[in-house]
Amino acid sequence: QGVEEIRPSMLCLVASPVPMVIGCDVKGIAHELEVRTGLPSFGFDTTGTRYYDWGLSLAFREQYRRFGRAGRRKGGVNVLGADYIDFPQGPDGIVSFLEGNGYSVNSVLPARCVEDIERLQEAELSIVVSLSGLDMAELLEKECGIPYVTGIPVGEGEAFLCKLKGIKAPLRAERPVLVVGESVASRSIAEEIGGFPASVFSDDRRLGGIWLRSEKEIRDYISQDRWELLIADPEIGKLCPGKALIPNPHYGISSKLNDVGSQPDLHKFLR
Repeated sequence: QGVEEIRPSMLCLVASPVPMVIGCDVKGIAHELEVRTGLPSFGFDTTGTRYYDWGLSLAFREQYRRFGRAGRRKGGVNVLGADYIDFPQGPDGIVSFLEGNGYSVNSVLPARCVEDIERLQEAELSIVVSLSGLDMAELLEKECGIPYVTGIPVGEGEAFLCKLKGIKAPLRAERPVLVVGESVASRSIAEEIGGFPASVFSDDRRLGGIWLRSEKEIRDYISQDRWELLIADPEIGKLCPGKALIPNPHYGISSKLNDVGSQPDLHKFLR
């Protein structure tokens, strides 16, 4: 009845700690759902013990295997990892920025529709806007020869546009500013202002970043005298209350505690 009312394009069964402990066959259940409903159905062996970007990455790859189609390269860019945890307002801001600078958006993941997944192989470039899109970008590069860059527009987006064009961004003077949060966003802010990035979610060492895996590691690292300023979620800032903070709330940390969805105020660095 619910399927008939909502009319989804697919069904996804996501496991949690209890199904993991009792050995629930979520893939088998998904197969039964597909037989009964006629809708493409997926079962993901998520455990509730890993970060959200891992589950998203798993879903992207499985959906690509199911819906992806070989296609002639037509141009445009794929935007990979524009999920609603990292981008609570949705991907429209990034899409508008790209289109405003002359880029045609081919596909967006998480998919706006199944056709977005089908068109992934038609792009000339993939843009990884959060860590959840990195595995998908590497897969498209390996199987289809589509190169990728990582980053999001910050401020005027100068460093980001330089990446897209394959040119070196103007050098920024190094500042004693630590940017902590999701790895791609933290790196983009750091590149734009001359600061230093660190990640508190999954291992991002493929991007050459610092990975802080526990509250103790976060506290020890951000409390160093070398950092005069911290850009991070306010809940991270509480781990070192004496450190000057520019708040950058993230839904994966703050949930509903702090206002998420807006970029930190970086005007004094971007002048």
